[in-house]
Amino acid sequence: MSGLYRISAVLLFSVCIMPAHAEIFSEAHKLGAFSGAMRFCENKYETHEGRYKWARLRVALEVSEMSGKDKTKALLASDNARRKGTYLGNRLSRGECEALLKLGEWKRFSR
Repeated sequence: MSGLYRISAVLLFSVCIMPAHAEIFSEAHKLGAFSGAMRFCENKYETHEGRYKWARLRVALEVSEMSGKDKTKALLASDNARRKGTYLGNRLSRGECEALLKLGEWKRFSR
């Protein structure tokens, strides 16, 4: 019987964790984390071009069109990424910042 209880507990735990895990990868979370990463990169590595700032402002326009719940998620993810200097768990070095910026610009112009 104890084996059956363990399996039940593991399954129950897995089901309870899945919704929280899915939230981490929501569009609002990704956009917010990108915005926070751009803020971090802007403060640490920005040159006179202002590319990080423009990327951040483009994200702000997208976030402004979201529902209230999604805006909250995006703002929390942004603050977390900026404070920690990470983007979805990856440490932001100069190279990481440049790669993220290029990815953001590519997505913007590929629409």
